[in-house]
Amino acid sequence: MSSSPLRRKYPVLIACMGEARRPSAREVKSVAKRIMREAFPEREARRQSGTQLYRDMLRAARATLGMGPRSALKQEQDG
Repeated sequence: MSSSPLRRKYPVLIACMGEARRPSAREVKSVAKRIMREAFPEREARRQSGTQLYRDMLRAARATLGMGPRSALKQEQDG
């Protein structure tokens, strides 16, 4: 079976959706970094973690992966 162009370009997104599973923290960070690179290509490739922009990209990644906000996840785990 050959992989589709989308599977090659967005492997985490396609894997999580295709397998109907929650992404790991590492996968969320990977998607956030990918969104940042694609949305802000002019930015330096230096580490951005800890910045407001990076936190915003983490929120965007969670939404893209169908996870909702972090606070909702914590309530779900605690409840």
